[in-house]
Amino acid sequence: MTLVPSQLRLGSLVSLPPWESTFLVEIAATYVASILILTFWTRGGRTVSLPELVWIVSAVFGSYCLFLLLTESPYSRSILAAAAVLTPFFIGLSFILGTSLQKLFVVLLTSAAVLMQLAGPKPNELLTRALHLGPVPKMMKTVIDTQLYFVESLSFVHYFDVCPTAGGPCRTPGNGGGIARFAGGYLLSTGEGALYLVELDKRSNALKVRSLADRVPINEKEYVAELGEDTLHTFRVTGILVQDRGSAFTLLAAHHYWKVDQKCGVLRVSKLEGEYAVFLAGKEGAKWQTVYETGPCLEARNGSITAGSESGGRMTLVGDGNLLLTVGDHGWDGLAQRPAMAQEPNTAYGKTVLIDLRTGTSAIYSLGHRNPQGLYVDPRKVIWETEHGPQGGDELNIIERGANYGWPLDTYGVQYGTHSWPLNPNQEEHEKLRRPVFSWVPSVAISNLVGVEKGLFALWHADLLVGTFKKKALERVRVRDGRVVTIESIPIPGRIRDLLEDEDGTIVLYLDGGELWFLRPLTERSAGVSEEMRGRLVFGSCSGCHSRVDGTSHGIGPDLANVVGRRIGGAPGYQYSSALVKHSGTWSADKLDEFLKDPQEFAPGTKMSTAGISDAADRAALIRFLGGPSTR
Repeated sequence: MTLVPSQLRLGSLVSLPPWESTFLVEIAATYVASILILTFWTRGGRTVSLPELVWIVSAVFGSYCLFLLLTESPYSRSILAAAAVLTPFFIGLSFILGTSLQKLFVVLLTSAAVLMQLAGPKPNELLTRALHLGPVPKMMKTVIDTQLYFVESLSFVHYFDVCPTAGGPCRTPGNGGGIARFAGGYLLSTGEGALYLVELDKRSNALKVRSLADRVPINEKEYVAELGEDTLHTFRVTGILVQDRGSAFTLLAAHHYWKVDQKCGVLRVSKLEGEYAVFLAGKEGAKWQTVYETGPCLEARNGSITAGSESGGRMTLVGDGNLLLTVGDHGWDGLAQRPAMAQEPNTAYGKTVLIDLRTGTSAIYSLGHRNPQGLYVDPRKVIWETEHGPQGGDELNIIERGANYGWPLDTYGVQYGTHSWPLNPNQEEHEKLRRPVFSWVPSVAISNLVGVEKGLFALWHADLLVGTFKKKALERVRVRDGRVVTIESIPIPGRIRDLLEDEDGTIVLYLDGGELWFLRPLTERSAGVSEEMRGRLVFGSCSGCHSRVDGTSHGIGPDLANVVGRRIGGAPGYQYSSALVKHSGTWSADKLDEFLKDPQEFAPGTKMSTAGISDAADRAALIRFLGGPSTR
């Protein structure tokens, strides 16, 4: 069921979005249905008791809730709950009040409704937020089968809203933003600059979300006033970074900023320093400060400061007190009568920029970038970067000071809708300047990346996890000796905007549209795992030697499909050790349990060299998973 956290705006009914007006009509129809049923109930002079009244209204609204569930229609929890409670109250009041008082009551309510319509959107938005009961996360648990793990994924959708400073109703978050560890949980910024504290109880999988008073200082209201809302989705927060300092913190946010007096835009890094307790309490504390902004200030073309969304805007700390920022070329790529800023040393666009956070000074670190969307510094201090190519040619790079990565002169991509890139005469070659470590063709629409450093995903250790937009997958990239040796695509049904590895090794994904995903290896000890899945997981440690196909597809060990009920040592085509051949009879569940507990005790000298499975529940789950007549 879709839980829409943004409540119905009580402003002009004419401008309500379709789902809101539909929901209001359905609520009114439910109220009328309650009255009609009560009218039928009371014909012939029959009276209605209070329990009967509550029962009838509950039945009608319960039916409506079932309708919402089956159709997955969006709705407002606050207004639905208020309607269900107030309906029996007003109907009951009609039995008590005289006709004159009823008329007065209707006049007062009608007048209040008219006044609210005339009040305009702002007062109504304040009332809407006051009525807001808080979003309820919709949690879904799924299992993703990867090369080395069954991965348990917890996804939370539709649990927070964005109320833009430029006015208008609250809405689902758009593109942009980022996530960082913060105060034992996570600080999340939407592309619009709204900040949330997110906390996950990893034992109960309960998610707690708190809207914070502070916002990233992105001045979207001024941008909209100048350029309108059509390109607002490209004017956004591009990333956040948190430095923990004990009881205090420094929050860095990269975001666009519109300079009203100059009528142009920049990418800016803003800083907020404060105490955790003061910040989370919403008290007046430190103010945002400008750390850095790009130059030159970009004039608007075609209603936007970017030709597309080539903004970059990722950050990472390098060395002592230095911030590395990626800056996209913002569409200034040498085409459409725009200079190729990525190759111009006097501009910040198409570069990585090193910023000294102590002095505020900055310098170009590398150049020749299109839309660098990801930054990660591994334990060896190697700086990894991901960036979008045009059509094809998304890149994984190792960033070194002073290096030129070629854009827009060298690329493995082509112009959209064509088979060539006009500024690179040798198509599909990257000969003149620094080549990428790897390039994706076709494009996966690459985003941020992180390295696996903790022990939770031990078999992924030192691999790079790369988010994607278009491919809707998490790319697990294994690099050895500076060369990509394998890439595994792990399906994630959404646009991965940002990601991190938590202190315990959990992989956290933030998706466009306001989704959070938490990835952990699924084991037989995981809470809530089914017996079938538990058996599958236990079999995972056996699958290097044994298959479970048809009883005859043998590996190092025999195929174990439907082993229960089969003659001991009797799988067709497999050469058993004498230790098992001398056993007579068939595999019963009890005998198989005895063997799995201690193979050498059951059949001394057997080729099965493992110590056995000590947990009785694991053995039982494995036996049912392997199958056979007596296990069904």
